Amino acid sequence: MQLVGATRRFIRKPFILSGISHGIYAAIIAIAFLAGCLYLAQREIPELIELQDVELIGTLFIGVILMGIIISWISTLMAVRKYLKLKSDELYF
Repeated sequence: MQLVGATRRFIRKPFILSGISHGIYAAIIAIAFLAGCLYLAQREIPELIELQDVELIGTLFIGVILMGIIISWISTLMAVRKYLKLKSDELYF
């Protein structure tokens, strides 16, 4: 795309959006596993219901989503930046 005059921002945008969406999907899967673990622990140890804090669990789930977005955004940005800095001759070796 650089060979036909596309700017780096134009090239980077779809990759970053894709990376962020993958981070959201990963966070949703992680939340599902965490909820499953909480459910299984609650079934095995019924006393855990008394210790359960809904605000803390909600904060944890929001933190997982934010960290999934941030980590995938940064890693995608670094990878795309690396390949955009390469010259076309260096891409094929």
